[in-house]
Amino acid sequence: MRGLDFQIQFERVIQEMSDVFISEERPDTFTIFKFIGQAQIRYLKEKYINLPTTRENIEFIQRRSDDLKNLIKTVVFASPDNATLGVYAGRAKYIDMIDDYVFYIRSDSEMTRTDAIPIASGQYVPNKIIPHSELDNVLDTPWNYPILRNPVVVFEENKRIYVVHDTYTSAISNISLTYLRRPYNFDTSYAELTTDVSSVGDNIKMRALTAVTYDGTDYSIGDYLIKESGKDTITGTICTPYDAIDETTECEFSYHTHDDILRIAVQMYIEEAKFRLNIKPAKQT
Repeated sequence: MRGLDFQIQFERVIQEMSDVFISEERPDTFTIFKFIGQAQIRYLKEKYINLPTTRENIEFIQRRSDDLKNLIKTVVFASPDNATLGVYAGRAKYIDMIDDYVFYIRSDSEMTRTDAIPIASGQYVPNKIIPHSELDNVLDTPWNYPILRNPVVVFEENKRIYVVHDTYTSAISNISLTYLRRPYNFDTSYAELTTDVSSVGDNIKMRALTAVTYDGTDYSIGDYLIKESGKDTITGTICTPYDAIDETTECEFSYHTHDDILRIAVQMYIEEAKFRLNIKPAKQT
């Protein structure tokens, strides 16, 4: 279903509920698309990632990959950071998730190991996901040095992923991550600015659409940067608002899910409208 069709159906449903949504409480296009966008996220989480464990959710997503094929994305982190804190120090790399990340599906690491089951340079090995309770079994102990045939993945706060390796591994690079991404926005309007960003307010977040140099710092495509007071010149192209890129005119979920998404969007809007109308002062006569 197109975004326009969602908008038409959304208005039809709420107007059938109450005449107030035909006149003074009729939502504008921005409001409708906001609720449809929120409904897509809620549907994604309630339908596909509500099982007790990460492993169960991954298996559930993989069995229904046809429904989600437009939302499955793979990125490669060529130079993951070395972990320096706590039990991970010297034993793990970590990656921080990008803006559209919703849920982990799988990952692989390019690794090199010369001792204990050697692995030639440049060979990709699948990572194994484990809960924190199993960390003691894969980290160093006073009695031995565990051999990890596959690096293991552990999740931390702020969507950070640690890839833990054994002491025999000499290098890990190019971590390939496959994940479920956030659905694109519907018909979001945004401004592209090249060279001059004087029209952007101070401390406003922007996003690089090309390689950008701003205030002496280089940014890659997709990076965020903050507009600084008095610094109005860039090299490259940015967009504002920062989250307005990656828009679509078509719903990215399978067609058979569209009615459920619309129902959730309407329900969310009606719940908010009831609260708003309850506190709205009565008109003076």
